[in-house]
Amino acid sequence: MASSNNVEEDPYPGYNPHGDLEKVAENLYVVYGSFYPKPMIRINNTMTVVKNGDEIIIVNSLRVSKEVEEQIQKLGKIKHVVRLCGGHGAYDRYYVERFNCTLWDLPATDRKISEHQRVLSEGSECPIAGAKIFLVKAICRIEEAII
Repeated sequence: MASSNNVEEDPYPGYNPHGDLEKVAENLYVVYGSFYPKPMIRINNTMTVVKNGDEIIIVNSLRVSKEVEEQIQKLGKIKHVVRLCGGHGAYDRYYVERFNCTLWDLPATDRKISEHQRVLSEGSECPIAGAKIFLVKAICRIEEAII
């Protein structure tokens, strides 16, 4: 499990412990990671990588090691980052600025990090071919979506 921030002079948040890029289905990959907001408290998170032709869509981004990032880039060009939960997004700016890709974000967010930013909404276009967007409303205080 990678767990270092050997990124020299990097203005973005470093990466936390994470595993390898794992293929779970045709054109579908995951990276399992975790972070420690306080000592003895670990929160697991998963980044999903979708290959759509020669384009890559990253869902719920994680900052990953250089080696895993290179594995992702071998799959195709990173074109989209999708944020499905209001509690995520700390690493979105890294991908948007480093790879000049489009950020798909939740409607209630007031953050603007790119001129190529799109809003997720039900019935609207989705960066994953054939997928639909569903917004989760009134269940919790943090807005979420499902693809």
